Amino acid sequence: MKYIIVKRRNPILGIKRLSSESTFHYILTTEDLDEKDISKRRAGDGIEGIIPVLAFHKVEPPKRSEHNTASAGIVGGVAWGVRAVNAVSASNLGEGVKVAVLDTGVDTTHPAFRGVNFLLRDFTLDDTGVPDVAADIDGHGTHVAATIFGRDIEGTRIGVAPGIKDVLIGKVLSPEGASFVALKCALDWAVNNRADVICMSLGIDFPSAVRHFREALDLPEDIAVSRVLDAYRRTMRLYDTYAASLRAQTESRGGALLIAASGNESRRDEDVRFTVNAAPPAAADGVISVGAVANIGDTFQVAPFSNTGCEFVGPGVSVLSAQLGAGLRIEHGTSMAAPHVAGVAALWTRHEFPDGDRRAGWAERVRSRLRSSARPFAAPFENIGYGVVQAPQPVS
Repeated sequence: MKYIIVKRRNPILGIKRLSSESTFHYILTTEDLDEKDISKRRAGDGIEGIIPVLAFHKVEPPKRSEHNTASAGIVGGVAWGVRAVNAVSASNLGEGVKVAVLDTGVDTTHPAFRGVNFLLRDFTLDDTGVPDVAADIDGHGTHVAATIFGRDIEGTRIGVAPGIKDVLIGKVLSPEGASFVALKCALDWAVNNRADVICMSLGIDFPSAVRHFREALDLPEDIAVSRVLDAYRRTMRLYDTYAASLRAQTESRGGALLIAASGNESRRDEDVRFTVNAAPPAAADGVISVGAVANIGDTFQVAPFSNTGCEFVGPGVSVLSAQLGAGLRIEHGTSMAAPHVAGVAALWTRHEFPDGDRRAGWAERVRSRLRSSARPFAAPFENIGYGVVQAPQPVS
């Protein structure tokens, strides 16, 4: 079974490092260990902890049939999600803003990405990343990316911020998921390449983790649940520590806006009480957590699958975007809502800082604009946060 080895960094050796790791006090590696080997490894010099790997996976779409037959709601050649966030009349198209998408990769040949300058890296085979490749064989990352910055396809607008030209694609998700170490390396890479907005439609699948522990360690279910809860708690602490170090390291330019899908495990359609809190990385301090809504006439409705504890919500039912190869497809989930928020964040970044000067404090200023402009509706705060994000409009 795979474990994260947490080792304290030598502060004297680490002080001159220029990467985002310089304020992070730990070196992280992954190893395959038997339980009998763990006590030996714990005795190693500088070892702070050994944490079972809880894999991050793409936020799986809900499988309930009522969402699989919904209409994409194209009006006037614009996908409903783009219209819902008021991007059609926005004051800009996101020109000059750099976005990173950490997902399953991207189909760079899709017509939705014409004119886009990609910087690609694959973290699925090597935590340090293989440069210049990030092929998407799943389609999830391609759909997410096109919602943020996709160009019009056959007269239909699908992208919230189609003026974005410089994009970082970190492939972190394979069919087996991604470890925290791989995700951390991808975040380091994105920040060091000066991404303004980072979108992550991924999270920890708790039930799958319990099944994995039961099978890998031959444990009863209650013991497996306890082990996963402990690993979850320690992973969250590690992620919070890392996120804090990331903010400290990038303080001179205000850091990057980290945006993540809250997850699709809730079941409000069965019982309004059947809700689940946002999973990491969305649940981590400093990360903008995004829930999903559907459009109901002139207003919105919380998607029954959308997890709670989100800061904002975005269109996440019947979202039309790019599919592998060519053409378009409809998808559902908070995975689809997060890129709407990422796109709007890019529009606000351009609106507030048109000269490209991302001086200290810019990210919090953009976050404040997202909050003050969001459109609330009749739903509990824990389900929608500040509401549906809205794009900046021209000054009249």
